Amino acid sequence: MGAENENIRIVKYKDQISYLEETIGEAVIDSIGRFSMSFQLDETSYTKINLGFHNAGFYIEPDGIYEIFIPADPEGSFFRLNPTYDSPYLNFEIINS
Repeated sequence: MGAENENIRIVKYKDQISYLEETIGEAVIDSIGRFSMSFQLDETSYTKINLGFHNAGFYIEPDGIYEIFIPADPEGSFFRLNPTYDSPYLNFEIINS
């Protein structure tokens, strides 16, 4: 994957005025590119998954279980970003929920 032993985070906005982010879940990606996390959520919320310089937003529901697939990054671009060429958008797919 190219992100082994790195942190991956789920963040949400504290409010829709300041857009300050708070981390609600964090995990370390293992040697085969897998991670697991759980956290408490009271209502359906817009969240972002952050990996290195890249992120992507999605909605999650309380008591939801999600399997997320992030394509491999053999070039290591998760942790470097050239704004001229690279998008900060993290490509991912929700396999089941």
